[in-house]
Amino acid sequence: MATKDPVTKGKARIGLGITRNLGNYESLRVDVELEEPYTDEPGNTRDAVATSLLDDVREKLYETLAAEIKNYRELSSSLPE
Repeated sequence: MATKDPVTKGKARIGLGITRNLGNYESLRVDVELEEPYTDEPGNTRDAVATSLLDDVREKLYETLAAEIKNYRELSSSLPE
C-alpha cells in the first residue's frame, strides 16, 4: 500500500528585525524572515513549525548582524578621516 503525501495546510512565517546604534547618528538595521509550509500532521502543526522557525530566525538575525557590524567597522577604519 502506497503512503499518501501529506497535504500542505498553510505556511508559517516568522520575521524579526533589529536596529543597532553605531554612534554618530549612524545605525544598522537587519531584518530576517523565513517561511515554511505545515501539514497539521502530528509534529508538523503551525505552532510547531513557527516555534522552529523562530529559533532559526533568531540565529540567522544575530549571525547577520554580527557580520554586518564587523564589515562596517572594517570599512570605517579603512576610510580616511
